[in-house]
Amino acid sequence: MRIIKLVVINALINLLFSACTNSNIPESSQQNEVLNERKKVTVTETQKTLETPKTKENPVDTSKLADGNYQVCKNTSSSRVRGWCFTFTKTANLVNGVYGYQAPKDSAHVCIKGTLEKNIVTGIGYELIEGDSTSFTAKKIDSYKDQTIRIWTDGSDEGDYLKVGNSSIYSVEENYDEKHFAWMGYKYVRLNLNNFYQRPIKAKEYSTNCPN
Repeated sequence: MRIIKLVVINALINLLFSACTNSNIPESSQQNEVLNERKKVTVTETQKTLETPKTKENPVDTSKLADGNYQVCKNTSSSRVRGWCFTFTKTANLVNGVYGYQAPKDSAHVCIKGTLEKNIVTGIGYELIEGDSTSFTAKKIDSYKDQTIRIWTDGSDEGDYLKVGNSSIYSVEENYDEKHFAWMGYKYVRLNLNNFYQRPIKAKEYSTNCPN
């Protein structure tokens, strides 16, 4: 009887030990999964900390710029194409510069002189226009007179930031390559520089021929 009891007791002990051992397996596995998840979270948070945040570029308030030479463009510095730009000299609230698409020196542009208030330039302007092989006679010059106000573009019909009006021939240039040129004068100019961005200015972009 004693032998039988010992056998039964040993069997019960083995059974209990086996049950306890099996019950620890999933608990250990769950602990490992939790630890792994914590490691992933820690690594992700570290990566986010190491990432350099991108600086948001804000439009420039041109009225707050100090006296000097500037260029402001419609597109931000992240764009390779600057878009519509106004390159100018600012003295107090007076501005004198050139407006055109990206490179005013090499494309259609308007020379602008005026006053600046709350990102709006008002004043007068000049545009170099190309005539034909005939000279600008008095009759031809008279035909360019126009009192209407319109949106100025370089022929692409894009951008409505500059309005010009009350136009007439300001002066006639000499003949170049059998073509005649003249400066169109605008007695009304309104340039809206809201949502323009300041860009680095280069000397060659600023040196544009304009009438005195």
